[in-house]
Amino acid sequence: MRYRLLSILILFLVASCQREDEPERVYDLAQSQALMTTGEQLLDGIEDASAVSAETMAQLEATPDGRRVADALHEQWAQRELVTEANQLLATERYNDLAELLERAQREGLATTQLLELNGLPQALQALRLYCARRPYEHARDLEQNLEFLRPWLRQLQAFSPAFQNFYQEQQAQLLAMRQQEAVAVEENILQRLDWMLSSTALSSQAGDYLAQAANDFPQLPILRYLSRPGTAWQPTVLLEQQLSSPSGFLSRASTRERLSLELAIALTWDALDDDAHQRIAEEWKNFPATTLLTGTFLRAKCLKNAELFENGFAAWQRQATEAECLRDSPAFLEDYLDVLFSTQAPSSTWGIAAPDFASVLSRFLEAAK
Repeated sequence: MRYRLLSILILFLVASCQREDEPERVYDLAQSQALMTTGEQLLDGIEDASAVSAETMAQLEATPDGRRVADALHEQWAQRELVTEANQLLATERYNDLAELLERAQREGLATTQLLELNGLPQALQALRLYCARRPYEHARDLEQNLEFLRPWLRQLQAFSPAFQNFYQEQQAQLLAMRQQEAVAVEENILQRLDWMLSSTALSSQAGDYLAQAANDFPQLPILRYLSRPGTAWQPTVLLEQQLSSPSGFLSRASTRERLSLELAIALTWDALDDDAHQRIAEEWKNFPATTLLTGTFLRAKCLKNAELFENGFAAWQRQATEAECLRDSPAFLEDYLDVLFSTQAPSSTWGIAAPDFASVLSRFLEAAK
């Protein structure tokens, strides 16, 4: 604005210098002095009307050229007052009042570049305040929805505060981390439920359908890399077959999460795997016995034909079951357990007889279930 006023003064002086052909005139020295004084004050950066004396303003307004300078000064002061007021409203977070001030400035033709830069900012800051008031977000879905709520105001917020860009990037990184955490939690819950169903007599037949439904809801489940379902039963994928045919140690090389998926995939496709695969799995269980799954415990006992491992699995199942589940359900793999006990081969546990009577079997089972 100061440059605009200086331009008016310069144009006035230039116009005076170009009137060489006109008759000699008598200049109003008071007017010239007022213009010079005002010009000096402009160069010093006057802030408001109080910085210019009443006498100077009166001298300016006495002539058409001076009135143009005076009008420009009044406009500049009005604009500065608006900018000052806008800053105060911004500092006190009075966003609705700030929005009204900006509308009034544009309506009255007093909107400077500074004020126009604030256009839309009150609404943007109001949106940001609401976003922050809703934090912390418990679910990635909620955070994502509120980031979308901020999206229309990103340009204003980024232009107003470079620090907002870092804040927004941090929020996006948090969204990604929350999605990953929730994906892990979903996977763990599904695998735990699948493990329980496969290890329970009443639910084992429903385990395949449960996983199919979970696959529809969460198609990125890692266990699905090892499984396909062309019909009603799950089949091993090429990746699972490659794992089973690889040199020994495929379970030990897998991470904890990968191993859970591998063990459950093996359980679901056991009947579809050939004898060579069963043998390789048995060797794997022999060399790397640790497992956190009920199903894994029973599979290991089945592969190694070990009655004691079955009994350990039954006891673990009993500890996890609720009272109602204990009454209406029982551990799966009981048939495999009995096959081991009554086989003609010597049992892996040291009972001293190859085929115990049924009372001994029942007593042993009840003892394990306590």
